[in-house]
Amino acid sequence: MLTAATLGVGLLVGGVIFNVTGCKLSDKADEAWAQMEKAEKTIHAICSYLKQLKSAAEEYTRSLVTVRDKYEEFFGYISYGVDNLHKTDWNDFTDEEKIATQNAVLLVGLLYKMCQVSLVNKAANDQDMNTVNTNAITDSIRNANSVLSHL
Repeated sequence: MLTAATLGVGLLVGGVIFNVTGCKLSDKADEAWAQMEKAEKTIHAICSYLKQLKSAAEEYTRSLVTVRDKYEEFFGYISYGVDNLHKTDWNDFTDEEKIATQNAVLLVGLLYKMCQVSLVNKAANDQDMNTVNTNAITDSIRNANSVLSHL
């Protein structure tokens, strides 16, 4: 009979301990779940930012390469006149060579300005995320397209 009473008390104490331990584990599980959800939101925001940055960088690179290729075309024409035809006096240049020189200088300036554009706006503090400098990138590409269309 003592054994049955001891067993009952033991079960009661064990149940209380199990209940307290279970509640603590449940609270820790809930806390871990909340942290995981917060991390998931952060990961999604970072992935979205990186996709946007990649897209902007690819578009900007295409624009830079287009301007560079046009510059190299004009510079090749000028280089031929200077290196092969030994033209060093501006007055000896043909009208086409003068225009090519002017266009090459214009494109150097354009490339210089394009290289100064920052693709990322730095966040004001460490807790915030950087943003893609979409406005400056779009303006620079628009400017490059405008210059190229007039050459």
